[in-house]
Amino acid sequence: MINSKICKIPVRLTKFFEFEASHHLVNYKGACERPHGHSYKLYVTVEGIPVDGLGMVMDFKELKAIVKEQILDKVDHYDLNDAMPQEFAMKYTDNTTCENMIIAFWYALDHIISENNSSVKLSEIKLYETSSSYATLTRDLVYGGE
Repeated sequence: MINSKICKIPVRLTKFFEFEASHHLVNYKGACERPHGHSYKLYVTVEGIPVDGLGMVMDFKELKAIVKEQILDKVDHYDLNDAMPQEFAMKYTDNTTCENMIIAFWYALDHIISENNSSVKLSEIKLYETSSSYATLTRDLVYGGE
């Protein structure tokens, strides 16, 4: 039997997603100013204490459904220069950089995850634009250690 002290240990769960999208950078000099595509890789990590009757922080199936609805359905096989301002309220002048996208994705997921389960928090997002280039956003960076 697991003692009550062990049952209070927080656990981080990560789910991996992939999507294809095109974009171009505005007011940028170089190859990325031309329309091009990427095979994005997205890692979404949540944190909580496994408190439900099954010993789960969150069902991976539930996390997958949230990310699909809040992000993937809005960006997969789309032109991000059109989709991001429309679906994520990015200002028209914001470029669809990995940095801007990950911030938009954070705010799209954070409140939904905590609304569905008050004991679970979004912990980290990693967004790979290429196999060697990615951005990371953590709860500490967003909220200053809250």
